[in-house]
Amino acid sequence: MQGKEMLSPIDVKVHFGTGMLVDAVAEYENGPASIGYTYYYYINNLYKNENIKVFKVNGIAPTNENLISGAYPFTTSYYAVIRSDEPENSPARILRDYLLTPEGQDIISMAGYCKAVN
Repeated sequence: MQGKEMLSPIDVKVHFGTGMLVDAVAEYENGPASIGYTYYYYINNLYKNENIKVFKVNGIAPTNENLISGAYPFTTSYYAVIRSDEPENSPARILRDYLLTPEGQDIISMAGYCKAVN
């Protein structure tokens, strides 16, 4: 290397579970431009941390309404999928159909997820 100074080793931390990740992001103090990410559902419903600030994108906050409408640009979808030849009385079809009822949608909403968009 002819007199060149070696680079500092990369500091890598592995966190198992989203809770540990949220805590690590909340405790990280590298400056005002530091950023981390997690699911809005998780940070809003399962593992709140007062040191985490959810930011707006182009002035749009990640509210349920903005997630459903697509106004907030970073979203993920969950699907209940069954085979087309699934028997009418199969548990899979019954569960999928139930999730799409008003009662099923209320349960999804109570769990902190956004209701289905058709």
